Amino acid sequence: HEVDGIAPEVSRLGIYEFLSEDTSHLNGNDECVMKQIVNEEVLDDLVFLDLIHDRERLGEDFCKRRAYRRGRVYLKEGGVDSYICYHEGRPVGNVDLFIYNGMAKIEDFAVIPSEQRKGYGTAMIKYLIDLAKSKGVKRIYLVTDEEDTAKEMYRKLGFEKLGEKVEIFYYL
Repeated sequence: HEVDGIAPEVSRLGIYEFLSEDTSHLNGNDECVMKQIVNEEVLDDLVFLDLIHDRERLGEDFCKRRAYRRGRVYLKEGGVDSYICYHEGRPVGNVDLFIYNGMAKIEDFAVIPSEQRKGYGTAMIKYLIDLAKSKGVKRIYLVTDEEDTAKEMYRKLGFEKLGEKVEIFYYL
């Protein structure tokens, strides 16, 4: 309900874990190339993708500031690593991977709307799962909006829902 005349935004988030030992069933687009954000050139591609996803909703200035702020974190050693998926030299999606204490969390997964359903998302997730496993990770999970269509893709790829949480935001 409203607080001081302000209505909350309620989000239902699902927590999903990859339970398969094998990724050979994941058949994504094999023409894409994944690159980790390790320099300013790749960071500029993150800004490009961020603008495509959120320019209308959040504004160009905010998107640029957010992408460069996040980029400074990605360019440091340790913590979250961010990757961009390219097809024929064009960035088509991005995703983050956070590894800590034998666990990996996949975050901020996004594919340009015009490039969805072409296998890029599957290729990106497979790449991260294989990378995490190569680093000794035993548990891989992600959190997604239950209203988001990507949750169906996650299930098809072998993620199973472990639970759900509800978040309430008041924009003041």
